[in-house]
Amino acid sequence: MPERIYLRVEWESELGPGTIWFELEGESAVRQVERYGDRWFDSRVDHHPELGLALADQPLPIDDLPQNAQWATREDFEAAWQQSLGSRST
Repeated sequence: MPERIYLRVEWESELGPGTIWFELEGESAVRQVERYGDRWFDSRVDHHPELGLALADQPLPIDDLPQNAQWATREDFEAAWQQSLGSRST
């Protein structure tokens, strides 16, 4: 099994500026959390009416990431994931 890696990307959506955290296995997203203001979205559901797919369905090649992508730690990702559990928007 490939090692899991974690990314944080500042993102602009229809909901405004936000942050996306990815947990990746190779180039495939395993879990994903998004925050826009005080609204949280995560990949425990397949689809969010306001955002679309809850989990990236395309590969995220490490050599072709957005310029503002940053490496994150598992702890950073888990903190965002836990925050989304209590604050998730549906």
